[in-house]
Amino acid sequence: MSEKNAKANKMRELITKAWNDEAFKAKLLSDTHAALKEQGIDVPAGVTIKAIVYCYNNIFTIG
Repeated sequence: MSEKNAKANKMRELITKAWNDEAFKAKLLSDTHAALKEQGIDVPAGVTIKAIVYCYNNIFTIG
């Protein structure tokens, strides 16, 4: 399995876990870095990752 496929599979696992586990979802939304670390995903120092709940009427800006 390629690294790209492995990362995509891990993202699917995380999303599925968030759908099925309210406690994990709450942690993912409130402390994304800690929730990812608990799942074996290290976020490099200086990188900010924030999990969000997507709603069709939200507007996001990236800067």
